[in-house]
Amino acid sequence: MRKLLIGLVLAIAATAMSVTSAVGATHAAKAKIVTVDDDFYSPTKLTIKKGSTVRWVWQNGGTNDPHTVTENHGRFSSHEMMSGSYAHRFTKVGSYVIFCEVHPDEMRIRVTVRR
Repeated sequence: MRKLLIGLVLAIAATAMSVTSAVGATHAAKAKIVTVDDDFYSPTKLTIKKGSTVRWVWQNGGTNDPHTVTENHGRFSSHEMMSGSYAHRFTKVGSYVIFCEVHPDEMRIRVTVRR
């Protein structure tokens, strides 16, 4: 009986872990990638669903300048970065203008969040 109970507990735990992994994979699949490179974001326009995550990924484009990801109304902002990535999950429908504080005229992206 004890072996059966232990087997059942292990089976439940394995199922829970696979469900958690599948949910995490689904959430990760929803992430959209924006490239940050020599004074530009790519793409410059993005439409996503509410609850989606956008990840800005710094490329090694030869620039010596840091960049930020800053929402126009101050709702969120990364610190100045030269490598790595920054992510933000959009939980409200609307239109967001995001820019680099170091290069505000050159580096802009509009993210439109829909239901």
